[in-house]
Amino acid sequence: MPQTVKNPFDSYKVTYGIVSHDTTTYKDYSRIDCYAGGTKVGQILFGTSVLPGNNGSVINDSEIHLYFPLHHFANILELLQLGPAHNLALYLEFDLTENPMIGGVAVD
Repeated sequence: MPQTVKNPFDSYKVTYGIVSHDTTTYKDYSRIDCYAGGTKVGQILFGTSVLPGNNGSVINDSEIHLYFPLHHFANILELLQLGPAHNLALYLEFDLTENPMIGGVAVD
């Protein structure tokens, strides 16, 4: 049976920018940091700087990091605008080999 990690959050901060690993290649980059009572519980990364095949991970034993193509940015922002009254949470589901399978934003 898959294991699910879920981190509720009540606020978030959006950052958008450009990443350059050299002086000729520039890639879109956006991050949404999610907080519960001022403590960071995870982040959602978007853009061409995110490598294909990544979908999520748990960092520091509890922080959920999710990775999406940039074209999902508007959809995620729309969910976040529902606000804390809708019990928002980041989630990540793992298969039996403990590999991330699916992750996203849950609205309860």
